[in-house]
Amino acid sequence: MLAILGVSYLLIILPVRQFGWSLFYYGEYARHMDFNRDFDKPLSLSDYFSYMYSKAVTGFVNSNFTFFMFLMLLVMFPVRMHRLTFDQVLVLLFSIIILIRFILLPDLSDRFYISFYLVTLILLVRKLNISRPMKI
Repeated sequence: MLAILGVSYLLIILPVRQFGWSLFYYGEYARHMDFNRDFDKPLSLSDYFSYMYSKAVTGFVNSNFTFFMFLMLLVMFPVRMHRLTFDQVLVLLFSIIILIRFILLPDLSDRFYISFYLVTLILLVRKLNISRPMKI
């Protein structure tokens, strides 16, 4: 198992070694994500916010993210601030995770959130099933 781990580590590290180990190589990483921008100059905070805005608009238009957020609102309804159910707390946790992840890596592609989609659908079905019990 250690040999497999070592070989896997080398196979993953050697191709991405060009990015370096420093946190300050984000400009090099972002260049490979967005070919339109000129990342040879230092990345300012306003440039990063404009990059986040363009990715947010692209994500809202080209993905199922807005539908997903609507489903999350359906799970949250009705909100009682003094007594949140487990499902509502889980949806709030998902929202916080999505927000933090978007700040660190601005991308709203469906491939990153498919697990959240599935869990939200399960929570919504559970909520609808609890509100209307089946009659036999």
